[in-house]
This record gives sequence, C-alpha cells and structure tokens, in this order.
Amino acid sequence: MGTGCRIVGVLPAAILGMLSGLMISLLNTHSLFTALEYTLMAVLLGAAFHQRYRTWVFRLLRHPVFSTILMALIYRCYLSWILP
Repeated sequence: MGTGCRIVGVLPAAILGMLSGLMISLLNTHSLFTALEYTLMAVLLGAAFHQRYRTWVFRLLRHPVFSTILMALIYRCYLSWILP
C-alpha cells in the first residue's frame, strides 16, 4: 500500500459494521438481519479496499468513492428485489 491514509481492515470493518447494524436494528428496524446486512457490506468494502488489482478498471475498486457507489447500487438492487 502506498503512502497516505490507511483504510480499516476487513476484521475491524466487520466489527464496526456489526455494531452499527445492531444499533440500527435495535433503534429503527427491529430486525436482526439489518446487522447482518451491514456486516456483509463492511466486509465486502474492506476486502475491496485491500485487494491488489492489476487492471485500471478493478483498481478503481480500491478507491472508497467508487467502491461505495458500486456498493450503493448493488444494495439498491438488492432492496428492490427483496422489497418489491
């Protein structure tokens, strides 16, 4: 990894995702699946940030802006599939 800011690893991201998902599920949605969704999103983003991609298209996934946009689109499609 080059110089600059360090991004949280996969395990700390999973812990933070689980904690935030638990808080949202306890205070808002009242569903434990919310914690699982947030944990999965955090793990996927953490893994995407730490991969060593070769091509420029996949190298964009290492940048948080592009990964977050892609994750938001995937999550939106997931919600429209689950909640028609």
